[in-house]
Order: sequence, then structure tokens, then C-alpha cells
Amino acid sequence: MNSIIQPEVIKLEAHNIAVRYLEEDLKELNQLITEKRDDEDGIPQGQIDSDSLAHNMEDQNNILAMKQRVIFLKAQLALINKYKDAKPTTIVDPGSLVFVQDQAFYISTSVESFNYNDHKVTCLSTEAPIYKAMKGMKAGDNFECNKKSYTIKKIA
Repeated sequence: MNSIIQPEVIKLEAHNIAVRYLEEDLKELNQLITEKRDDEDGIPQGQIDSDSLAHNMEDQNNILAMKQRVIFLKAQLALINKYKDAKPTTIVDPGSLVFVQDQAFYISTSVESFNYNDHKVTCLSTEAPIYKAMKGMKAGDNFECNKKSYTIKKIA
């Protein structure tokens, strides 16, 4: 029974870490956007010179880039929340927890690795080269990425 529960626990932990990471990133970006807007509001209308105008344009471009990142992060959150409910399959696809010889990969979004019961767990994006190398494979299959060989031991 423990072998059935453990992958689900690891998968849930990986999911929670990915969500926490994305939510923290969103919070930081929203704070930066607010601070940039507050800085703009502090410039008296009569004191806008060419340097202030150039700085303001740069800030607007930065705010736009941050807003685009917010949209991307929200899309990533929606996607990994969809993966959370994915039923285990026999092939590697989004939402899978893939065990190889020395670690596990949670196919969701790229965030920091963590250790769970002496297993290194890495959250991978579906855009990661290593995911693309193992996509559609099943337990027992071998693949290579960055000159390192892997054997898929189990998929949950």
C-alpha cells in the first residue's frame, strides 16, 4: 500500500511547491507594479522634463513586461492546477510523476527541486528538453538528455 500512496504524496508535494513558487512570483510582480505606479504618481505635473519623460517611458515598458509575466504565471497556475487532477497513466505526459534511477520528475512547470524521503524531485516544464526526450514513453524505456542516460522506472 505504501508504494501506491507515496507517489501520490510526492506528486501533491511537488504540485504544492510549484503553486507556492508561482504565487510568490505573482505577489512580487504585483508589488513591483504597484511601486512603479506609486513612483509615477509622485512626480508633480509641472516638473516633467525630458529625463523624467524618458524614465517614465522606461517604467511603462517595465510595467508592461511585468504585466505580461503576470499573465504567463496565471496561465501556468491554471495549467498545473489542471495537472493536479490528472489521473496516472502508463505514459509520460503532463501531470506525470516519472521515477528514474536517481530522482523523480513532476511534469508541470519549472521550479526549484526538492528532496522527499531521499528522492530528489524536479518539477519540469513541458517545454524542457528532458521532458521532450521522455514524452510518451513508458516504464522500462530509456532516453538520453544532455549526454546523460535515463531509464524510466515508474510513472505515477
